[in-house]
Amino acid sequence: MLRSGDAIANPVTGERVVVRVTARESGGERFEVERFLPPDHPRQPERLHPIQESLITVVKGVAGFKLGGQVRMALPGERLLAPAGAPHQFWNAGGDTLHVRVEQRPALESTERLLVALCSLAAVGKTDSHGIPSLLQRVVMIPAYADTLRLTSPPWPVQVAVCRLLGPLARARGHDPFPEDLPSVREPAAVAVNSDSLAS
Repeated sequence: MLRSGDAIANPVTGERVVVRVTARESGGERFEVERFLPPDHPRQPERLHPIQESLITVVKGVAGFKLGGQVRMALPGERLLAPAGAPHQFWNAGGDTLHVRVEQRPALESTERLLVALCSLAAVGKTDSHGIPSLLQRVVMIPAYADTLRLTSPPWPVQVAVCRLLGPLARARGHDPFPEDLPSVREPAAVAVNSDSLAS
């Protein structure tokens, strides 16, 4: 499991994440990380968090944010809130690395496991150029992480039906919803220390 101070990276998207507070450390109150998104970071699909609210504070750079069909840009010092269950999208809208602090409340260990799983899959070449796993890999991951994240397209009932249909095939081919290999994606301690200096 993750611990405060851990720094992990996604070698496909170029994103780095430094963990500040884990679910276990906060007693389930919040999961807090700092994210560093390079200028060419791929824009991720719209999603929602069924029971968690997400608070994003821009530290450096320009963040694009879509919520309820409305798009806005946020500069350093500004905060963006995605309530639980609200479809939203977040991306690097500037020409430099975007540095944000993200808090999710309540904290779920599945959020941490999903973060590590996506980085682990990218590290072994099992995602596309946007960091998205294959269809059969997603089929086993979607129900496993449904409490923490759901994509808004296709509609959720369609996603559930596809997972039920293709789930047996995906599992028979060895796809695991928890492909966690923390050592392969953890960055040296020096990187986390350097990220501390960037945050100050």
